[in-house]
Amino acid sequence: IGSYFIYGYITDGKLSDASYSAGRVVAPDVPVPPTLPQVTALWPSPGSARTSFITAVEATFSKDLDANTVGSESFQLVGDGKDNLFGTRDDVTVKARSITYDAATRTARFLAKANLASDTYRVTLQDTIADLDGQALDGEYLGAFPSGDDMAGGDFVATFSVQVPSSLGALADVEANSSFATAQTVALDASGRRTVSGAITPAGDVDVFSLGRLPAGTPLKANVQPQGGLDPILGLFDSNGRVVAANDDFYVGSSAPYLSVQVRRDDTYYLVVQSYTDENDPDGTTGSYTLSIDADPATAILPKGRQVVYVAFDGASKSPWGARDAMDAAVLGFPLEEDYLVAKTLQTSRADFDGFGVDLVTDLFATDVVVAGNYAYVTDAGTGLRVVDITNSRSPVLVGALQMGGVPLGVAVAGAYAYVADGDDGLAIVDISAPSAPNLVARLDTPGYARGVVVWGDFAYVADGDSGVQIISVANPLAPELEGAYNTGGHAYGVYPMADALYVADGAAGLVVLDVSDPATPGLTGVFNTTGTARAVAASGAYAYVADGDQGLRVVDVATLSETGFYDSSGYAADVFLSGSMAYVADWGAGLRLVDVSTPASPALRGTYDSPGAARGVYGSDGHAYLADWNKGLRIVSTTTPTRPRQEGRLEVSAPSGIAYSTVFVGGPAPASNPDVVGLAESVDYLNTRPADRAAVFTDEFAAYGLTRAETALAIASTLSHETGHLLGLPHIDDEAQLMAPVTTVTTDPFFGGDAALTDFRIGLHSSVAYLNEIVPQTI
Repeated sequence: IGSYFIYGYITDGKLSDASYSAGRVVAPDVPVPPTLPQVTALWPSPGSARTSFITAVEATFSKDLDANTVGSESFQLVGDGKDNLFGTRDDVTVKARSITYDAATRTARFLAKANLASDTYRVTLQDTIADLDGQALDGEYLGAFPSGDDMAGGDFVATFSVQVPSSLGALADVEANSSFATAQTVALDASGRRTVSGAITPAGDVDVFSLGRLPAGTPLKANVQPQGGLDPILGLFDSNGRVVAANDDFYVGSSAPYLSVQVRRDDTYYLVVQSYTDENDPDGTTGSYTLSIDADPATAILPKGRQVVYVAFDGASKSPWGARDAMDAAVLGFPLEEDYLVAKTLQTSRADFDGFGVDLVTDLFATDVVVAGNYAYVTDAGTGLRVVDITNSRSPVLVGALQMGGVPLGVAVAGAYAYVADGDDGLAIVDISAPSAPNLVARLDTPGYARGVVVWGDFAYVADGDSGVQIISVANPLAPELEGAYNTGGHAYGVYPMADALYVADGAAGLVVLDVSDPATPGLTGVFNTTGTARAVAASGAYAYVADGDQGLRVVDVATLSETGFYDSSGYAADVFLSGSMAYVADWGAGLRLVDVSTPASPALRGTYDSPGAARGVYGSDGHAYLADWNKGLRIVSTTTPTRPRQEGRLEVSAPSGIAYSTVFVGGPAPASNPDVVGLAESVDYLNTRPADRAAVFTDEFAAYGLTRAETALAIASTLSHETGHLLGLPHIDDEAQLMAPVTTVTTDPFFGGDAALTDFRIGLHSSVAYLNEIVPQTI
């Protein structure tokens, strides 16, 4: 029994080299790592859902802070715009009335200029915040909510939601409300809000809701959250039954439609909910839904000039509000079999356009990236293949682009060629010998949906979705030939060849290993069913590393096909790249994860980079990670210090653009007054050859001969959609079943009468766009 002095070293929170002495001693000069300031409390609490009015956000810290480091640059609050997705153009940055720091309570306070609207919010406290000793903020949270990366330093990030209560409560869908004449009235509360609980049942049901009269300039937001298997679409109509805005899926992977638009004139407006349908499922889906409406007339301000609205791409191939089947009147089901559509089109540059109230914009939706030499090759789900000069990693430059025919999801480079997994259109081979002018030289259509590709020797191995793996000889890149195939039984997302083995990330079926020693007759070696959804795989030595969706990174012993270790990431592991003993994991909304796999049984997180978009693909080269960050384009991240990866450069671009000006005629035999109406005709091709910033489409006039108003409207919308395809760089294709055929094609939808219709312009790329034949058209 006695007094002792215990001393030692504390590193990463662990005590080591401890020793003690009895009696009274003098402590040795032991260096103690500095304690970094951390967040000890946040209000509203992380992950909470508030159902009251919120104006302020407060964060309490573990140490006294330098008040000069707490301000608008370091304390930020962003709403997701009610789309359940951060990193989109719909995000709303909350403006602060003041940001203060109370030294007595160690509390920073963000006071908003107004009550927070119903939305999900992300709080970011950046590591530029420092204590009085100059020590930077550590993003680890000392509360119960998991935040940070288990490493010193980094931003603190947390989310919470606000649902401002409607004074009127939720409204139940009441049948029959399946037409404008029988529309159910929705009374909005004093703030212009209301929630509706409804159901699309039986199949084919349509729910129509009247919002009453809204003054010009009223901002309207509406979204549908489906349940029970329903895949809904949402439209906004005026009192004449014309489409003001419409949407199917707001972003890829979502089935929730979302509208955001300012109405242009005083009128009665209707919201319409119905199921997505196509030729394979003409009855559509059924299920319940919650419709949220926010349309406050008190904030009505007619926009000055044009509105800027954005095209949302998803994987949908058809829509009941779409237009693509064969065009002649007999197929349309109309009696006048000689009715044809003719489009006289003039396309000019944006500089020649005087503006008709709308800009139509689409971003780079980066899905994959590979680096070869001084160039990064980025696939873009919206517009094709992009070639980026990365000689200066801090300032990447777009030097070339090529519009693809499908939905490019994966890319590999070998020699002078890029090999693109192009969705429905299979494998595309692009000559990249001149980076500024990539040229499509060959294509081989695969039976499935090409999602990933790797080139090994003379063969391209294609992950072909439900059709498994396609092995294609590319000994002559100008004439690819199918060599072999294997149906893996799952949904092939990614492949990785090594020696005579091919590792396949097979979705819910896990990891599939094939023997490809004879590429013509691949055989099954074994299967390891991972716990998640295998999206990508890389291999080295005795192990395969699987990006397993919401189950993170799984390490698999390829000899025994058993799990050796795992790292459970906080996001959705979509891709993996091995760089020595480090695995780069593209972790969707959680950004980039650097995982040390030098000990396969216990992978350890070393560093994180929270990208602003959704990390879908990653490639490592020369101390950098190149991140395909979905709607935030290409991100170049320095990994020379794995514990603190930092962005060096970025590239965000918009789709090619131009103006399509259409004088549309619909009719049968050409009238003497208009000999140009001569039946099927081809429109002028896209004139602009370089990417630009904006595109717009509008009608000048139309004449109908022998067609109803609804039939005429479909023809107009179809023509505009076709021209939009040209604006985005799509060429004509020899397939009358697709809108980009020289023959413009339409389908009917009895609900979309009037002067506009929602249209698709390409199979696999669904453009959520509604066109109006008005002085000031709008799109969404």
